[in-house]
Amino acid sequence: MTTHVNQPIVVCVDESEAATTAVRWAADEALRRHCDLRVLTAVDESTPAMSGWPIPPEYFASMREAAEHRLERCAAVAREVMVGGSADRTPTVTKRMVRGPVRSGLIEQSRDAQLMVMGSRHPGRLARISSLTTVMASHAHCPVAFVDTEATATGTARPVVVGVDSSPISIQALDVAFAEADRRGVGLTAIHAWEVPSIDTDPMFPVIDLIGHRQAEQAVLAECMAGYRQDYPDLSVTTVIEEGHAVDVLAAASHGASLLVVGSRGRGGFTGMLLGSTSAELLGMARCPLMIVRPPEVDSAHGPRRAMASVFAKLHG
Repeated sequence: MTTHVNQPIVVCVDESEAATTAVRWAADEALRRHCDLRVLTAVDESTPAMSGWPIPPEYFASMREAAEHRLERCAAVAREVMVGGSADRTPTVTKRMVRGPVRSGLIEQSRDAQLMVMGSRHPGRLARISSLTTVMASHAHCPVAFVDTEATATGTARPVVVGVDSSPISIQALDVAFAEADRRGVGLTAIHAWEVPSIDTDPMFPVIDLIGHRQAEQAVLAECMAGYRQDYPDLSVTTVIEEGHAVDVLAAASHGASLLVVGSRGRGGFTGMLLGSTSAELLGMARCPLMIVRPPEVDSAHGPRRAMASVFAKLHG
């Protein structure tokens, strides 16, 4: 995926501790990418439909004042991180407040970003993921990284891990993961998880050739990885074929990773699905920063944009 230096990283902040962690991670990423950082917060000034009473202007004024303080505090954190950076040019840190509906405002801010970063809390698989997190993972116009307070410290030599399943968006996730590993100077681990097909109890049902099935899955991963080693000859690359559910396999691998990269939906997704079950569950299970890569936007009048055509070419060329 192509990004440009003049496209900033956008980090969304609120009053939580997770937001501060996300700012530090985003600032470090901006140093690696030699791009500017935009610290963003949202203030919803709409009147609750069921309030029954007019809300005084002072209430919204206090919200804006709190947001300004929040922006200044987080911007100061970002600048503190960048002071010790080794980049040739210290990235510029800007502040922006979105006033209005939060979801649409944040989605709009992702249009000119090369990456959006959000703080998240680790609720576990069975807990409810916040609706805003799901919305941004599903609708942002750029990759979104979710960073929580348990995120691995920056600067460690842990590898970047990427989930691979042969879908076009998985190939785009590979592009992102290779670039991230190269920037960090760490290895990359590409994981392809597969599950044994269910076997019918009918004695006449043919026996599944598990060895052949595994070999077929290995061929899938090899096809997806073709060409990358030539593009990144100095990068240490490990490929893993592991039997099990993709969520469980990738969540386990995230414990030893500096970053986990997945596509927003995979081979099992259906047309129109915005966020697949694997990426959705990993929002609550990954134990390192999770980057969700979305497919290029589709222009209803002209079909998929050229970026998607290049992804198909890499997969089937």
